[in-house]
Amino acid sequence: MVYQWSPVTSIVRKLLGQCPCVWRSLRKPTTIDATAQNAGKRITLPYIKNTAEMTARLLRQHNITVAYKPANTLRKTLSRPKGKLDPMTRNNVIYRIQCKDCDKRYIGQTGRKLSTRIHEHKLATERHDQFSLISVHKDQEGHEFDWSGVHILGQARTKKEREFIEAWYGFCALDQGNEIVC
Repeated sequence: MVYQWSPVTSIVRKLLGQCPCVWRSLRKPTTIDATAQNAGKRITLPYIKNTAEMTARLLRQHNITVAYKPANTLRKTLSRPKGKLDPMTRNNVIYRIQCKDCDKRYIGQTGRKLSTRIHEHKLATERHDQFSLISVHKDQEGHEFDWSGVHILGQARTKKEREFIEAWYGFCALDQGNEIVC
């Protein structure tokens, strides 16, 4: 069987220009004989001592050839292109704020930065806003919320997805009907 290289050569020509080393390797058409084609399937697995050998033995029975790749590479170990982001700078999140004095918690969602939404919650408690569940809980019970221990439960792009996840985690939290449920 002979593969036609005309689409490949046009792409390579566009990407690499007229590099002679590439054209030398593409001049001869690649042929695959029938025995190699019927030899079986190949699979690449990470090499893990003892496990890899047993897996290869089992797969060999089914005419599958195993090639190994290193599980940990220097690139994977040494390169970290970005550091971890501060959770408070993330947006499109579902979050939990725990009450310091009881087991109640507020579960909310925001499409904006989490720090902006937390700041709004703090302002609502200072104003004693009756439409804020956190403020109502603080005013009725005299409890404080753990502002430094805000936990991100999940992330979703659309508002409907965030509202669904918020409802999923909402059991035993401050209820949307201005009640505390558990």
